[in-house]
Amino acid sequence: MGQPVPETPVRVPLLETVDAIDPAWMDRVLAHAGVAAPKVLAVAHTLVGQGTTSAVTRLSLTYAPGAGDGPATLVAKFPSPSALGEAASPEVVGYAREVEAYRYFGAACGFRVPACLFAEVREDGWFNLILADLGTDCRPGDQIAGFEVVGIAAQVADE
Repeated sequence: MGQPVPETPVRVPLLETVDAIDPAWMDRVLAHAGVAAPKVLAVAHTLVGQGTTSAVTRLSLTYAPGAGDGPATLVAKFPSPSALGEAASPEVVGYAREVEAYRYFGAACGFRVPACLFAEVREDGWFNLILADLGTDCRPGDQIAGFEVVGIAAQVADE
């Protein structure tokens, strides 16, 4: 089993929406994760996928010039703003299980998993996940359409 995300003195509050992600919040997330990055000046959001239970957004970060490098993009996963997502029971949806999987298993699980920079869930099931971006060739699954066998085989072959 992998190591839990280390405890850090940097407190990162949970946000209610992806739109609430701003440079100051991202600075806190990066510090929480132990990422030595320059000050974040801007955060742009691009929706990658949204279902009834969660929304996945690619975050493009702009940093202060001349102060080093940080991750150019990250992925944020928050509960879906849809009415169906709000009506779903957190226990049924499994947000807490997903957050704990990233926290405790991470890369030690034996297959390609994004590094987790921030994973938190409240008692009511509300959660925020900030993950490394594995690239534009990765996409969230579609619970309605499913996934083509060819796509699954390609992913397994990459491991």
